[in-house]
Amino acid sequence: MLFNVAFFCSAALAVSASNEWRAPTASDRRSPCPMVNAVANHGYLPRDGLHISLEDLIVAFTDAINLDPAATTLVGTKALTTGNNGTFNLDDLNKHGVIEHDGSLSRADIFFGDNHSFNETIWAATASHFTEPTISIATAAKARKDRLKAAEAANPEFSLPADLQQFSFIETALYLSVFGNLNDGNAKTEWVKTLFQEERLPFEEGFKRSDDVITAAAKPTINMPSITAVTIFIFGLSAFNHGVSNLISPRKALAAKQLQDSALPALNGFSVAIIGIGIYYMLAAYQENRGFFTLTLARFISARIFWLQGPAWRVIATWEAFSAALTAVALAYEEYQGMYA
Repeated sequence: MLFNVAFFCSAALAVSASNEWRAPTASDRRSPCPMVNAVANHGYLPRDGLHISLEDLIVAFTDAINLDPAATTLVGTKALTTGNNGTFNLDDLNKHGVIEHDGSLSRADIFFGDNHSFNETIWAATASHFTEPTISIATAAKARKDRLKAAEAANPEFSLPADLQQFSFIETALYLSVFGNLNDGNAKTEWVKTLFQEERLPFEEGFKRSDDVITAAAKPTINMPSITAVTIFIFGLSAFNHGVSNLISPRKALAAKQLQDSALPALNGFSVAIIGIGIYYMLAAYQENRGFFTLTLARFISARIFWLQGPAWRVIATWEAFSAALTAVALAYEEYQGMYA
């Protein structure tokens, strides 16, 4: 009993009075992001959600969760484009296609009208994956992927460009890193649910700000932009296309190259979590597109058969071989250059 009282008191003292959780008032502005809202609800950001600068964001996320300023700057710079004169209000982040994107884990798509309020139905589908005391990288990635597939099926205007797909990876990696560890994820399920459902940092449940910076500085063995580039390179501009029609085109190759050259620094942050999510996406895409790889192999074989039929067939044979070779070489090059270089 004494231990429980002591623990409760120490947890309460860990959060100063200025950072105690308070529900937003009717006039306070809030964003579509549970983590941002929680930081505001604890007073690390202005509780009214108004006139927030990049410096405000950096200080708030450093104080609240010890997030590396470089990672905050990556997202914060985008956030500032939604406001005016170097600041923004939290509800400015409702603007679609800047940071807010289709396929949120807890919000509806803009197509359905309200893209910023907590949606119990959508969150319930996401949370149904979280059946264990902790959430692994693979579980978090599957929850993300299944939500995006459901959103794509429900929303006739569903769109998730490459840059927003990267942000969706970062969002998942962030809660894994904040409420788990930087090596293998394993975020505490109770804490993650508290964040999404109450927009509250789970100090009362035992959460403490990490002593280690959640950094964007470490360079992982496998580079995250390359993982997404390979996924786009093979499966088109969406990782959710199925079947055998996703042959590489100049448009897809250019998109992959632009992504590869973007060098967004924080994509190397939360390294294991983001890499794990990216690898999961690639493996899942492979499982759902085996026919594509089968077709590639079949094209090599058919090219040989057509060639042997004589000169009249050799144009077809050349095209079949070229298509298959382009696919195979592009994949091998991207894997070597991006993932293992």
